[in-house]
Amino acid sequence: MLFSNHLRRKLSCLSLILSLFLGLQLSASAQTADIQILSKVVNDATPNVGQSIVYTIQIKNVGPNTANNLIISDILPAGLTFVSSAPDDGTYTSGTGDWAVGTLASNGSSKLTITATVNAGTTGNTIVTTNARDIAFTLANTATDSNFTITTAADSTGSSVFALANGGSTSPSQLILVDNLDTDTALTAGIKIQSAAGGITNALDLSDPEIVNALSLGANDVTATNFSVTGSNGNISTNGTITATGNINANSGTLATSQST
Repeated sequence: MLFSNHLRRKLSCLSLILSLFLGLQLSASAQTADIQILSKVVNDATPNVGQSIVYTIQIKNVGPNTANNLIISDILPAGLTFVSSAPDDGTYTSGTGDWAVGTLASNGSSKLTITATVNAGTTGNTIVTTNARDIAFTLANTATDSNFTITTAADSTGSSVFALANGGSTSPSQLILVDNLDTDTALTAGIKIQSAAGGITNALDLSDPEIVNALSLGANDVTATNFSVTGSNGNISTNGTITATGNINANSGTLATSQST
């Protein structure tokens, strides 16, 4: 977050406060001086919750005279907790955001660093794991069993995302694994998709052209109310009509029907 390198104001002999971009302010008295805000930067623009960040503000008096009673006001943004400050000149008061520089000679410069921490709930919560530290949630077997639910509020455009970061040379086997570890119980479904009256247009959208295989079924069967595909031999059984605009080939096999053609 940088302020204009050419932001300048004349400080008159009367006390004058100049409002600058993003709430930065100057005040001085008894001199005519040209004060320049060289920069205001932060060492990490996307910090995590609880992380310390450092703001650095640099100013310069380009003359022609000495600036007296110089004050720069810069209040920390919401969501940050003040930790410490280190001004080259004068003092910084965190409660008011005032950096009382005092006297700054012509062609002189000064710098202020402010250290703050990011409050919880400010930028969202990010959990970063360390070496061999897994994250696990266990829904215990209790009198009334619990559920793990992620709800997107009505009218929200947010979604639940599982993403692999860019730039790696190795990849996991999968982004999501549904694994039944119970050797005594067969689950009815690994993943079930259902909807209230509002409906779901596509239960699965696999239309991304970067996907190589939409589904990899191995030798597993596909079953539906009126058709089935046997994965072990490729047989297709249907109660309906098969319509083809192209060829239907029975390579070294038999295409049989009980209906007349």
